[in-house]
Amino acid sequence: MDKLNRTEVTIRALCNEDADAVAQLSIQLGYPASQQEAQKHVDSLINSADHQVYVAETADGSVVGWIQVFTTLRLESEKFAEIGGLIVSTEYRRQGIGSLILRCAEQWALDCGLKLIRIRSRSRRMQAHRFFQRFGFQQIKIQYIFDKLLEDAP
Repeated sequence: MDKLNRTEVTIRALCNEDADAVAQLSIQLGYPASQQEAQKHVDSLINSADHQVYVAETADGSVVGWIQVFTTLRLESEKFAEIGGLIVSTEYRRQGIGSLILRCAEQWALDCGLKLIRIRSRSRRMQAHRFFQRFGFQQIKIQYIFDKLLEDAP
């Protein structure tokens, strides 16, 4: 594929029609979701004041990336922004799209009055770690994450 010109990419807020593209990109991120599941998530997120999702759209209308950012409120710390996910389609990587959508998420956080933005990244995603470090993110700790499936949950 030819190198994409940054001016050929528009960054915009997520809309209902993006569910299928978001689901397809989520597979590349390692989180498979059906179109129906993605639609349910999209419907919830576009109406949330504490979350924002931006998509990168090419001139032909293809969604080739997304970023989710949200506010996090905890007892032990000041409110901050957290990136819930960032993906650029494999065929569009290394063309500046990730930096464009990352800057939008950072601006959203600033507009919300937040002074800190955080991302969690799996230990094996070394390329992603280097990407975030290029934009001033610093590794502050290593931690384990534990899940428990609640059997009676709806």
